[in-house]
Amino acid sequence: MQFDTLPLRYKVCAFALGMVLLTWLFAGLVLFPYQQRMTDIENQLQAERSLVKAAQDFGMIHPEPAKYLKLIDDKLHVLERMLPSEARVSEFLSQSETAAKASGAKLVSLKPGAAMNKNGYQEWSMELVIHGSFFQTMNFVKKIEEGPRFNSVSNIVMQAKPGQLESKLTISIYSFGIPPVQATRLPVAPAK
Repeated sequence: MQFDTLPLRYKVCAFALGMVLLTWLFAGLVLFPYQQRMTDIENQLQAERSLVKAAQDFGMIHPEPAKYLKLIDDKLHVLERMLPSEARVSEFLSQSETAAKASGAKLVSLKPGAAMNKNGYQEWSMELVIHGSFFQTMNFVKKIEEGPRFNSVSNIVMQAKPGQLESKLTISIYSFGIPPVQATRLPVAPAK
């Protein structure tokens, strides 16, 4: 069957079907990908505009960036003093001695406990024994808590001794980070 011998209505239907297929092909291969690309570019433009707006807002709030960076740096140093990256017990011992002298109490002993790894930080338990009056002990606790190192007094046990008050304090000190895992030695079998 030849195309020339077909009735006109079949030719028109074939032409219309061809045009519909050509339109769908054009839409599927050119128009829809172009619209998707334009949508992606518009979304990217909106994201860039929001970043620029955030930068402009930050610039309006902090017109002197050097001054703001210094302020942030100072806050970071205070935070590093409160939560050092290493568990330096010697600094806490020095802080405890200074607080004892300032409060008039006598630091008798300091017994460090085990370190516990928490979620991103370490907690060290310390047991301090001090001698002094009730008010000296409370002043000592206040000075320890107000010190540069972040700590928490969790327990105080007071006992009256002849002529003095003995106080046992359980204090937790904190440090940022978790220590690296120490290498463990495997037992070596004797050579045969």
